[in-house]
Amino acid sequence: MIEKIKKRMSGDKEAITPKSQSRIRKLQRGSKSGPVFSSCGDNVGAMLTAHDRRPEKVRLGSEWIHVSALVKGDCLRAVQIAAKEDLKALEKPRAADRLLWCIGKAVEAHIRESFITMYGRENVLGQWECKCGNLHYQGVGTEERCDRCEGLATKYFEYHILNEETMLSGSPDVILRSGPQAPWTVAEIKSIKVVPKGGVRTSAPEFHTLMRPSRDHSLQVLAYQRLLRMNGVDVTDEVLVCYGAKDYVMQSPYKFFTLDSEAEENVMALQHLMDLGREYKEALRTEVLLARSHLCPSCTAPKAKSCPCVGSCFSRNH
Repeated sequence: MIEKIKKRMSGDKEAITPKSQSRIRKLQRGSKSGPVFSSCGDNVGAMLTAHDRRPEKVRLGSEWIHVSALVKGDCLRAVQIAAKEDLKALEKPRAADRLLWCIGKAVEAHIRESFITMYGRENVLGQWECKCGNLHYQGVGTEERCDRCEGLATKYFEYHILNEETMLSGSPDVILRSGPQAPWTVAEIKSIKVVPKGGVRTSAPEFHTLMRPSRDHSLQVLAYQRLLRMNGVDVTDEVLVCYGAKDYVMQSPYKFFTLDSEAEENVMALQHLMDLGREYKEALRTEVLLARSHLCPSCTAPKAKSCPCVGSCFSRNH
């Protein structure tokens, strides 16, 4: 900007008026409200936003159903079609969404790493990897060293659950025990927004007003516990849901809730999820498509129009 002004006025000394000189000095030192930047910052911002909004291919179906898909109420007919036809969709998140996800993941990673440090790797069930990636195993952390880098497998990844009876899969955030002979406790970690005083509140959960875990988070961690028990893992009846605030708060930034998996309402909800999983497994075995959702009476229904499998779904008579 400064060079443009000087170039425009070059060759004409009288053209550089006191007003022009004042403008040049203001641009050089910045205004009272802050420095004046060139359009370079705008270009970089636009590039970063475009990078964050880059479309990503997402595989829609699998023979295994993730617990979270059932909890959210995903259409199993669509999952079955997508798995059979290997359908993919393009997701294009907003830059603000991607940044917020990063904040949430950082909060959750901090809580998870704190649990691992407090309990010790020998009391945490997960996947472990050394720094060079050569040594990798699932289970509790051990003192085994890598043949290549001679380091311990201290890098943590979530334990992966596969249950063949229901075709359900899942990855709890962390699975802990109080000692070598103690049963395992499944914990799910979630980050949650903080609405400032006077801020706009929505229907989404908010840290200060949270009095109990959300239904989806409760079902998710309870389902993980049930699948582990079905796979022969000794787990406690209680599960843990931990929330971390995604902003500064004066009081504790954590909220913890325990749930009893044997409570009647939880047993009934879990039984329904397991039955859905068995129904899906049977549909895969017989190669018979599951029934269409009641939310999709026609291909013009709002739910159907937003489904990437709508063409394949309504091209079939059943």
